[in-house]
Amino acid sequence: MSSQENNQRAPLARSTDLEVQQLGEEILIYDRLTDEAHNLSPLAARVWQACDGERPLSDLGDDPEVTTALFELADKGLLVERLSSDGNGMSRRQLVGRMAVAAASAPLILSVTAPLAEAAGSCIVQGGACTPGGTGAAACCAPNTCKANGGSGTFSCKA
Repeated sequence: MSSQENNQRAPLARSTDLEVQQLGEEILIYDRLTDEAHNLSPLAARVWQACDGERPLSDLGDDPEVTTALFELADKGLLVERLSSDGNGMSRRQLVGRMAVAAASAPLILSVTAPLAEAAGSCIVQGGACTPGGTGAAACCAPNTCKANGGSGTFSCKA
């Protein structure tokens, strides 16, 4: 196998637009592009750190949980390229066996999506008092806008 073919089969961890925090053996990753936070188990953290674009899949280990971690990392967008379903050099039988184990195991990466500003309570709901031109916590939640309440000189968020 040529060096170029080997590098094509070497997974590479994504590093752009991510905030990464090591928490003991686990890693917490916040993806600024998707507003998702991912908590990598110790195994998933080791696999993600090993994805340097140089090591081929075969060097990451034979453990089916390693394969599970790789597919979860790819699914969460934490690798530069998605893994191909051909197993990158694994036989069809090996890949099917590993995927069966992966399907039966608990997730190695737990993810949550950051709530929108409206859901986080950082805006004013319909009917609430507001200030015209307010921003952040002083702004109306979409699709409402700050409108005058008749001639009273007060304002509230209205559709």
